[in-house]
Amino acid sequence: MKKIIIWLAVVLVVAMSALVACAVVFEPSPVLETVSVEIGSNSISQEQFVKEGKTVQLVTDLSQISLNKLGVYRVEFSYKKRTCFSTLKIVDTTAPV
Repeated sequence: MKKIIIWLAVVLVVAMSALVACAVVFEPSPVLETVSVEIGSNSISQEQFVKEGKTVQLVTDLSQISLNKLGVYRVEFSYKKRTCFSTLKIVDTTAPV
């Protein structure tokens, strides 16, 4: 009976360790998958990409992205020693007059 209790305790510790490891490895991205802005917008900021309550470091220089040209850009962030990416889409949703 004592061996069974020890065995169950070991299994429980291993299972809990695995759950904690999975939570760290599979933590959701702190940035939005995609951000769309209208062509001709004045500016774009890091805050538009970041999920509420998260703090990330912007790696991509947003000033190098032209907001006057349609396109899709990969934006890189650093978060807790890992790299995260978001997609910036410059779109034209205004109908011609």
